[in-house]
Amino acid sequence: MAELDDSGRKKMAGVVRLLVDPDRKSGEIAFIVADPWQGVGLGSKMIDYMIEICRDKKIETLYAVMLPDNHRAIRLMKEMGFAITFLKDDTVKATMNLKEE
Repeated sequence: MAELDDSGRKKMAGVVRLLVDPDRKSGEIAFIVADPWQGVGLGSKMIDYMIEICRDKKIETLYAVMLPDNHRAIRLMKEMGFAITFLKDDTVKATMNLKEE
């Protein structure tokens, strides 16, 4: 979680989480950045941090599932090297193979 201390009050700027699949070889990442902090690099920092954690845990594949109208998230994932696939159920899947890196 990314927090800011604003005059003694903590404000959440963003959150990233990882759900490791039962096979322990893949995991789903989910993230959200509050509107005032979008477009300033917070999302990419959180994703970079999660990729580092996944590598430490020997996770081979990292993925995210998004709605197709979430253009900013899809663009960010693509810029960070994730492969983007538009699925038949009207979702978008971003996948990164950490085993090859």
